[in-house]
Amino acid sequence: TRAALLKAARALVTERGYADTSTEEIVKRAGVTRYIANRDKSELFLAILEELKQELIQNIAKAMQSGSGELWDK
Repeated sequence: TRAALLKAARALVTERGYADTSTEEIVKRAGVTRYIANRDKSELFLAILEELKQELIQNIAKAMQSGSGELWDK
């Protein structure tokens, strides 16, 4: 449920922006019937930022190990 909510929130915020995305839209897109993983949109947004931070850290580590200099998969 949490993963589905984060995926939906990330997609909607990317498409529409934070201000134009409602928690109801996030829940609907995630396909969940109860909103229990996070209490509000700001908590979801912080969780998205944490995911992005972790992805960036992993990509930097991979680029440093491979010596390629590429931070994102193409």
